[in-house]
Amino acid sequence: MLPKTSSGTGAIVRTTNPTLTGAKTDSLVITALTDGKIPYHKDDTDGLVDGPTKTDVDSAISLKHAAVSIDGTSPLSLSGQAISLKNDAAAAITEVDTAATPENSTLKIPASKQLYDHAATKANVHGIVSYQGRNYQLFNPYVSKASVYQGQLHCHSTGSTDGVNSPTDLVTAYKNAGYDFICLTDHNALTADPSVAGILFIPGVEQTITNSSAGSGIPHIGHINADALLVNGTPQEIIEGIILESNALASLNHPEWSSLTDNTCLSLEDFQLMEIYVSTLLDEGVALWDKMLSLGKPVWGTGTDDCHNIAAATFNKYSVMVYADELTVSAIIDSLRNGNFYVLQTDGPTISAITLAGNVLSITVSEASTIEFIGKDARALQTDAAATTASYTIKGNERYVRIKITADSDSKIALTQPIIISPIWSGYGDFIGQRGHENLETGVHGLPEIIDNPVNFLSNTRLPSQAIQMVTKTSTIPGVVVADNDALNFGTEDFSGIVRVSLPDWTPTGTVYFIGKYQDATHDWLFYKSIADPTTIRFLINGLTHVFESSLPDEIPDTNYAELGFTVSVGRTNTTVTFYLNGVQLGSSQSSANGGTVTNTGDVAILGLITTSYKGKCSHASLFNYCLSAAQMLSIFNNGIEDYDQWGSQTELITDANDTHFGDGDINNWLAYTNGNGTCVYNAGPGAEKCAKVTVGATAGTYTGGRLDSTNCTAMVAYKYYRFSVDVYIPSGQHFTSVIVYWSGFSGRTELAALTADITKVDQWQRIWSIGLLAATVTGYVTLVGYSTTTGDIFYFDNASLKQVGAVLDLEPEGIQPAPGQWLDASANKCHAMQPPAGSSLARPVRTFEVRWTNTWAGTHEAQNIGGVDQSVLPPNCYIESIIGVIAGTTIEDIIIGDGSDTDRWVALTTGLAAGTTSFKLANRISDGTNYKLVVDPDANFTGSITWTVKGILL
Repeated sequence: MLPKTSSGTGAIVRTTNPTLTGAKTDSLVITALTDGKIPYHKDDTDGLVDGPTKTDVDSAISLKHAAVSIDGTSPLSLSGQAISLKNDAAAAITEVDTAATPENSTLKIPASKQLYDHAATKANVHGIVSYQGRNYQLFNPYVSKASVYQGQLHCHSTGSTDGVNSPTDLVTAYKNAGYDFICLTDHNALTADPSVAGILFIPGVEQTITNSSAGSGIPHIGHINADALLVNGTPQEIIEGIILESNALASLNHPEWSSLTDNTCLSLEDFQLMEIYVSTLLDEGVALWDKMLSLGKPVWGTGTDDCHNIAAATFNKYSVMVYADELTVSAIIDSLRNGNFYVLQTDGPTISAITLAGNVLSITVSEASTIEFIGKDARALQTDAAATTASYTIKGNERYVRIKITADSDSKIALTQPIIISPIWSGYGDFIGQRGHENLETGVHGLPEIIDNPVNFLSNTRLPSQAIQMVTKTSTIPGVVVADNDALNFGTEDFSGIVRVSLPDWTPTGTVYFIGKYQDATHDWLFYKSIADPTTIRFLINGLTHVFESSLPDEIPDTNYAELGFTVSVGRTNTTVTFYLNGVQLGSSQSSANGGTVTNTGDVAILGLITTSYKGKCSHASLFNYCLSAAQMLSIFNNGIEDYDQWGSQTELITDANDTHFGDGDINNWLAYTNGNGTCVYNAGPGAEKCAKVTVGATAGTYTGGRLDSTNCTAMVAYKYYRFSVDVYIPSGQHFTSVIVYWSGFSGRTELAALTADITKVDQWQRIWSIGLLAATVTGYVTLVGYSTTTGDIFYFDNASLKQVGAVLDLEPEGIQPAPGQWLDASANKCHAMQPPAGSSLARPVRTFEVRWTNTWAGTHEAQNIGGVDQSVLPPNCYIESIIGVIAGTTIEDIIIGDGSDTDRWVALTTGLAAGTTSFKLANRISDGTNYKLVVDPDANFTGSITWTVKGILL
């Protein structure tokens, strides 16, 4: 991962009498800090008279002057920018002498403490680039250098207990194979340089973590250019120890082979490299690499051998081709840190040139190959077959673009590092100016991993391209409204919500409702900022008897946007609510007794409530039918909602209701899951509840439970999230060590989250669940099992449910139409919102509009509003370009479309409309200047629906 400033344990402390000579090459090296003063310049040996002391220091170095030396070389002008070092003890320099000689204004900071080498990378950060109105910034790791050097970053000698060859023989073998450098990485051992002529030796270690809580496997951390062997610790502690060395790099080695879960790998920070191709393991980390890049966690991918025997098949399989001006340890490490290299399979296609001109990425390779440009979520953006050159125009929404080259002759490969893409949204000077985009060409602003603290209102690159602005607070008109829909009723199940809002005053004197669903005072859920305490945000369920709250930080600037989120986790007895600000959890989770079902007949309102609206802006609002994790909240803040997370539905997928509640007194389609002879049968359980009973058989020490075949469920679709949940009851006196739900037999599934029953909670019902992202083959079993070593142990289960989870409402800024129009829902449910008939405007004017809606008739022919409400949906000064309807059902005899006054203003009588798509002939394209409704009126009874798309421009 591109390293951030570290939070390591080393202190920056002060020297008592620094000796400085010369005019331009000297550096003030702060090596000791006591309770004395910090030196102001070379002659101030006693410290500034009124300068800061150690106790004044607040974990930062603030540079007011314009020069920084990176390891004594490559001066960099900061133009007023700041660099921060985070350490347990750190120093603060409040001013550097700018009038004296140059040696008084230079500070030496080790390169390993920097984000990366600014001097080497500042030329790679392109300024603002535009494509079809979208502004973005690119980081290109490739810099022209004098030569390219082949190297091996992972191999073992007899310095490892499982190594076969001596260090001399191993290094000599790689030299003879044509390698220019080698990093010898024995297990938990720093092997000395065997001094083989003709090849550069880089010391290294593969740290095998044994004191670790990570995942189900043992992480292996590569320590490249190691100064010393590190003491064992957690994976994160080892990584931090590596990057605190003067010029070392940390690599996450063969994560899949190590049986590390994706979540474990994603939780690690600050490693710069990750193995994606490893000898005979092939593409062992490519999928995880793409996931990290998609989530905004840049990391450079490497190819290695992990060779333990030069006579084995693991020798000379994959290498890194590093661009550098000279073959020195410093030059090679600098290029690796900055991503200026590519991965090569031995005898594979080499890269002759890779360039980025504006937003056009071009590559030239040594032989005819298939050249693939790959972006977010590993999507193939463009493929050029049988090519030696190819170019791709970056659009700005790819998040990254990397290139894979596969030779036509033998299918051997080469892979580039990613071009990192950071969107820059226009129209929001309160963000843009303060983020320093005016100096984009001199720094590395905008990369997703730069911002160390996500609770920073100037940090996020996913700034709104559009917003609805409520002009004033009023008690006569509603906010933005989404009509009641089954998809928005969560019953007694988990759900989450996110809104991105801007308030003119973040400490208002009145209550501000961000989002909620209100039927009446005892049937509602509301997310709001309370008049009782303007420093808090609150969430209530069904009145004031179930209120959860969390304090907001006081540094939200007025008029600035903040992304506020909540998750609601509903158990059998208690509900837990967690609050989030800009992707980061606020305080601790709050729990209270369940408040009952949240299903009601009210509409969802945003920046308003029924007949009340609130002054402010909203650029995004979404609801999910499951409890988002902390990692997902942060990912949504940084990157937006993933495509596969936009398909939430409240439709039960278990096709037989008796398989969910056993209401017919039978086990139905459930089968026993057992490694022995345990059973799963129907039983009248605790409290005479109809449920299933699982009994451990004679072969104890195995898993016993029940499973339901996916053929008894509505067909599941690949690359969508599904949640299987069930209530479990464990009687006292049992000996289960675990009771868990999971997906068995599904191909390629990834478990997003799973919950194990709390085996200490006996004689009570509890709800457990598992969420899986399923791959192409979606057949298998949803399974519930318990593990016990005691024959005859029992547990019960009931209320099984299988649903597709994700966003049930996704209102993105791109879907906002000119007032008083719709806000189009990007989720699969198409619960389009309506702006109020008056009192709203767009934060950024647009010249086009759309209206989308579905009208349904069941053997009737009443007139209906396109948009679902009896109000204007067309903007003033509209010019309709097209009205398209997709008809499902029986043939419609005839139809007209009016404006609410003139019954056929838009579409005159149209007859004989069969099922299918119709482009309606327009009677008028402009309004009468007063009426802006869309009213469709079939003349005869009709059973079916029409899905409308109305498009136009503003005059």
